Amino acid sequence: GDLPSIAGIEVLERQCGAIPLRFCHVEYGRVSFFSFDEVELPILP
Repeated sequence: GDLPSIAGIEVLERQCGAIPLRFCHVEYGRVSFFSFDEVELPILP
């Protein structure tokens, strides 16, 4: 399957409270791990 969209991650973030989110994506024998403390990116000056 595909990775969740940013909107989907934001929904999960609200449902899980302060718990960091982690995803595992397996494709063609490759395993990728993604960890999110926050979905929003900081705005640089």
